[in-house]
Amino acid sequence: MDEFLNAVRGVFSGQAFGWNNVLDIAIVFVFVYYLLRLIRGTRAVQLLLGVLVLVLRQYRRAWPLAVVAGMGFGGTALAVRAAHIEIGEGFSFVALLAQPSIYLITGYWVVGIIAYSAALSRGEVGIVTAVFIVTEVVMPGLTGILLLGDPVREGWGWIFVVGLIVSMVGVVALARRPPPRRRRVR
Repeated sequence: MDEFLNAVRGVFSGQAFGWNNVLDIAIVFVFVYYLLRLIRGTRAVQLLLGVLVLVLRQYRRAWPLAVVAGMGFGGTALAVRAAHIEIGEGFSFVALLAQPSIYLITGYWVVGIIAYSAALSRGEVGIVTAVFIVTEVVMPGLTGILLLGDPVREGWGWIFVVGLIVSMVGVVALARRPPPRRRRVR
């Protein structure tokens, strides 16, 4: 438990954090929220993620690419949820290809795999995978709860919040950790 608390303290230590920072974060959050609401359900989301991957490929740190990879695979999960496929006697391959969600699945997967590969080439496997997995689970989950009306089981709201906080603090602590030194092999 002490390691966890030290990691939480390490995330916020040495940083001046005041009301102006809270206001900045709130303004950016509102802007991003309304931008996402504007482009929700369009192919612009996919295009935005693709452009983000291309921009972040020039960045030397691995964790932003791991976040984008998680968002890509999380978007795949949401696109699968939107697909309407009838398997059996009434199955039509043409009807399957006529669904936009099939192309979203492919696009999000491509964004996710390119970003994850680029992140692995820049960072340690454990850190990249931790950031990727948490983003892949949290983003579609929050999207389902906040935008699609998915309920949290009655009485489990506090467990949800604690789990979300612990996972986010853990990922931030891992992402901020310097890479280990490589041992020389003789």
